[in-house]
Amino acid sequence: MRHSGARPLQLRARLPKLTLVDNESSQSQDPAREGRQRTRQNSRDRLLLGCLTALAGSAIYGAAVWLSYPAVAAELSIGNGIFFFVALAIYLAAQRGWIPGRWAPAFGSLLLLTLSTALVYGFVLVRSQVFTMFLVMQIIGAGCLHSHTRWLAFGLVSAVSAWLVVGFTMFGRDFAVTGGAVTMAGVIALICHVMLMRFIRTFEKVLASDRKHKAELAEALAATRRELGDRQRAEAERERLREQLLHSQKLEAIGTLAGGVAHDMNNMLAAIIGLAELMGEEAGGTPPDGIDQILDVARRGTELTRNLLGFSRRGKYRKEAIELSSVVTGVTQLLSRTLPKGILLTGSNSAEHAVEGDSAQLGQALINLCLNSVDAMKGSGVLRIEVGEVLLAGDASRSIGLAEGRYVTLAVADSGCGMDRETQARMFEPFFTTKGPGRGTGLGLAMVYGTIANHGGAIATESAPGRGTTIVIHLPAIGQAARAEPAVGVPTRHAGGGALILVVDDEPMVRAVTKRTLERVGYRVITAEDGAEALVRFEESGGAVSAVVLDMAMPVMGGAECFRRLREMSSGVRVLLASGYALEQDARDCLAAGALGFLEKPFASARLLEAVAVVQSNRRLDESFAIPTGDGREAQAAGEL
Repeated sequence: MRHSGARPLQLRARLPKLTLVDNESSQSQDPAREGRQRTRQNSRDRLLLGCLTALAGSAIYGAAVWLSYPAVAAELSIGNGIFFFVALAIYLAAQRGWIPGRWAPAFGSLLLLTLSTALVYGFVLVRSQVFTMFLVMQIIGAGCLHSHTRWLAFGLVSAVSAWLVVGFTMFGRDFAVTGGAVTMAGVIALICHVMLMRFIRTFEKVLASDRKHKAELAEALAATRRELGDRQRAEAERERLREQLLHSQKLEAIGTLAGGVAHDMNNMLAAIIGLAELMGEEAGGTPPDGIDQILDVARRGTELTRNLLGFSRRGKYRKEAIELSSVVTGVTQLLSRTLPKGILLTGSNSAEHAVEGDSAQLGQALINLCLNSVDAMKGSGVLRIEVGEVLLAGDASRSIGLAEGRYVTLAVADSGCGMDRETQARMFEPFFTTKGPGRGTGLGLAMVYGTIANHGGAIATESAPGRGTTIVIHLPAIGQAARAEPAVGVPTRHAGGGALILVVDDEPMVRAVTKRTLERVGYRVITAEDGAEALVRFEESGGAVSAVVLDMAMPVMGGAECFRRLREMSSGVRVLLASGYALEQDARDCLAAGALGFLEKPFASARLLEAVAVVQSNRRLDESFAIPTGDGREAQAAGEL
């Protein structure tokens, strides 16, 4: 038998060496020992059968002598009675197990000799050659029922010899024919016994071989079932991993697309916000109608791109040790002020559990989960948030795709309507939502998925229609979080003072807006559309460039390579990094190599000027400065609730 695409099952190699064991004997792997046990059991069985036959024959013999020889029946009954009680005693002893199996042939011969003695005694009393037929019947029965050839031969020789001696003594030569018949009966009985024993042994070997083959077949079938079960489990596990891989690849592909869209949108939003702010400043005291609306819509678009970047795993702003319990405390304080009165908020997060990551993004992910639970409960129910710690190993870690180790868990459980399997399979897809039109973008849980995946964690979901939903986040645990030091502030505005700034960005509108913003406060600005042109402009300036505003994602030559080449041209060059993506590894490497700060697009004009002022004065921006402030997350959560 073969499985498609697999090697044939090697059944024979899996079978142990089986031996036949009698039901009443202990299991053993020694064939010789088992053969002896089987022989002894057969000897006991034959002895019991012989005793029963002897008892029946004794009753028939007693009746026959009373009918045929009434004159001497009393004397004959004495010998027959002795034989009867001997046969009964041997039977009872064998039945109770008092006679060991190896002694059974000897007791069989003792029974034969006792019967022979009784018959010889009767032969002497009756003095009739016809009485010899009883001996012949005894010889035939002994040949059929005795279990040991040597003991049978001893008993037959003893019985026939005693009979011949008595017969020739009483009848002389007239007993020759009868004596020859008795002798021939003994020889024939012995020959028949030998042939019968050989037949029985051959038959037993056939039965043993059949039982052995059946046992081998049963073991082979069991091995086949085990292997088929293993293969089925392996196939099921392979199918589960394949579905998990396809799901991850699908989300990764969607995330790549979402990240690219978010990057391009951030560039456009940067231009829109910059132009709108310039228009407001140029208008003087009263900004034109619609400017505030433009800025409000642009900021809402910024929130949308932030969620897209979170899903695409390109939105991890900071990497520091934080207490997850403090994040939960902040979110629960917000929720306690905004939740509908019909929803009871409970939880347990008293212990400290440190993880490494971005507290702002983890808090936003928790808010998104809670908002989703609130919508599922339709105004009334129980929302429970718990923080704990678990040690994952074996199947528990493999089932959610994490390595074995210690993890901090964040569980959000609700008593809402629950989800079916189809909804659970798609719940983290961007723009997938079960809410009505205008009630959700479908990006909340997608952002949660991207955030947790970017923090090296995983999400486990348990839900069923009508039974609520429990979502458990697993994040790698670390030691105790360090106390955060207050960030050093930055000046609100610095005059340019004619300093030369090099702005490098592949988006013409972003370059133009940045250039106008800097020139309004007195900076001189030169621009470049990619890294290669930036190197040319920097060299042409003859070292007059005071600071460089460098975009990270550009064609021809990216920001990371451009920064490295600028450092080679001038080790003291002051560089402010900017990107439509969040603070990624390339940007972190540049910061570690000497870049003085990072700005995430879209940025407000005031924030750009503050950052350029700090960098131009050769000071380093705090990493938290890269995170846009006033993003309206609390207001958004309160509004959606």
